[in-house]
Amino acid sequence: MCGICCILPCPDRKKVDPQWIQRSCLHDLLKCRGPDHFSTSQIPLNGPRGDDCFLTFVSSVLSMRSSSLTRQPLENSKTGDILLFNGEIFSGFGSSASSFDYAEINDGEILLNDLSNLNRDEDILRYVQNLSGPYSFILYKRTFYYILQKSLQKLYAARDYFGQRSLTMSMSSDDNHFVISSILPKNIDLRFEMEIDAGRLYSIDLNNYLASKIVNLDDLQNSCLKIYPFNDEIYNVPLNLDDKIDAEIDFDLSCKIYQKEITDFSENLSNAIKKRLDCLYEKYKMMSNNENVAKIAVLFSGGVDSLLLTLLINQLWPENWPIDLLNLSFGKNLPDKNVNYDSPDRLEGRKSFLELKCVIEKRNFRRRRFNFVEINVEKQELEKMRREKIAHLIRPAKTVMDDSLGCILWFAARGRGFLDDEEYVSQARALFLGSGADELLGGYARTHFRNFGYPGLAQLLTKELTEISTRNFGRDDRVISDNGKESHSPFMDLDFIKFCHKFLPLNLKTRLDWAKVLYENGFRRATFLPKKAMQFGTRLAKMEEKSEKGSDFCRRLFTNDYVDENSNKKKM
Repeated sequence: MCGICCILPCPDRKKVDPQWIQRSCLHDLLKCRGPDHFSTSQIPLNGPRGDDCFLTFVSSVLSMRSSSLTRQPLENSKTGDILLFNGEIFSGFGSSASSFDYAEINDGEILLNDLSNLNRDEDILRYVQNLSGPYSFILYKRTFYYILQKSLQKLYAARDYFGQRSLTMSMSSDDNHFVISSILPKNIDLRFEMEIDAGRLYSIDLNNYLASKIVNLDDLQNSCLKIYPFNDEIYNVPLNLDDKIDAEIDFDLSCKIYQKEITDFSENLSNAIKKRLDCLYEKYKMMSNNENVAKIAVLFSGGVDSLLLTLLINQLWPENWPIDLLNLSFGKNLPDKNVNYDSPDRLEGRKSFLELKCVIEKRNFRRRRFNFVEINVEKQELEKMRREKIAHLIRPAKTVMDDSLGCILWFAARGRGFLDDEEYVSQARALFLGSGADELLGGYARTHFRNFGYPGLAQLLTKELTEISTRNFGRDDRVISDNGKESHSPFMDLDFIKFCHKFLPLNLKTRLDWAKVLYENGFRRATFLPKKAMQFGTRLAKMEEKSEKGSDFCRRLFTNDYVDENSNKKKM
């Protein structure tokens, strides 16, 4: 995980004012994302008048991959190309990565090497859309054309298909600084602020930028910005129905029909988890730090998704390495001035944790130490941290739902709670979540199916996959990474999604209870738990205004701020 940022001053200025950077808090915000390394650098850009304007790079690194720290920005000494990279790539590299080893080389270095061999927008797009994994990047390229005797300077930016790593774009009102960054500048009046769309390649012609007067988003689009969509096929949930499925069959948990599909589902999800664990393992096996300290954690509500992830991770992670199970609850004030933290997620989490230990013992699964960490948050602390940190991290998202989920994930990622009634802070840098499971498998879509049938259901799931970057992942990455943690969402693995599209008929996917994977592995009580949204399970929703809707503008995020509730942030 890294924090990446590129600042381009307006053409009338040669450099970004250091006081502007300090006032924007970008250094501090990016350092929180990457505590292992921090750097700033500048390169000159040749403007139309021959004078130099300087492009500023700011980067931080949370080292999670190779045995040695890879500093950023990365630079190709032959071409002068510069890359700021955040994330991990599991496949899709060119021939230079035929023997890719996480212990020896960083995936960002391979990415830069491959991109340095490409100059046309079309070629870069064709390459990038084949990459698999959660990532975002900023790439600077300068190509010299001998016939024209001039250099073409470009800036590229992109996020993966589902936007699992944040990247924002903004322009300051005071001096028109143009910023592409993991997180928005703070304490700065902005002309526009937005997330870079997932599954798109942004190409900015710097020669045209320096020759133009750009003061807003329209100017940027009209003069120098092009946006290329990736292959959108991955979002499309096919209307593939299995005619052999009898509508009268009762798909209860003990049903033995479609056992192969259940097994294949479990194996493909395990493969998605294994990719993420393998690259973490290469880092941790080289370290001599205490093996008793958990290196990975699961956001553990006790529901089916978190329990399924925990079960599969347990079978893949070294047995002698503990795992933190992070269980979050917001407090309820009682008449005697005490605070009660027995939220639905806390109560179910405890029961599921006990069942997990019993199943592991009975089934002779890998036995390890699980740390059930109870994270308790009082209303006063919620309001304080929202005001000081979380509200800004959530932006440019701005709804009540964004506020709720952003606060939940920030406190969960911080990992400060109690283990066996003793104060405990999780040191795990990798946090596994069940994000995307409902959008992919139709967790909340059965009412929609009853109203619109399978065609309507396919359209709904396609829409949810297309919008998941805007509704979830950009915001989630910003709040989780602020704690120096890296999020992992195996349900959003490209290969797993392709498996679900191709081999799980829609009328099977939405009728078969995927808790059956747990049932087949010995779980009983947990498999019958109803789904519960995080804001209700943690009891955060009861702390706020009861009349609010999730889609409402959230005033709490913009108290004493410059953002107008009625302003329409322009989308691309």
